[in-house]
Amino acid sequence: MGPKLVDYLKYEAEDTGIAWITFNRPERRNALMGNSQENSTVAKVGEYMRAADDDPDVRVIVLTGEGQGFCSGADMRRDN
Repeated sequence: MGPKLVDYLKYEAEDTGIAWITFNRPERRNALMGNSQENSTVAKVGEYMRAADDDPDVRVIVLTGEGQGFCSGADMRRDN
């Protein structure tokens, strides 16, 4: 079984009130994955944003990417 979406995204809420959502697929310039609404990188980011919004200790959400690029857009390769 291959990697899951959660392997390509990191979520961390710090004690400082900052929630970090990090695209973690630097070998593909953090390209978005998944073609269904329920099983996609965008859906998972939304889930993490809602979790941060529901957390009364979080004051800011930072969306960032590992490596050289923030996000290159949709991954058009068929083997993603």
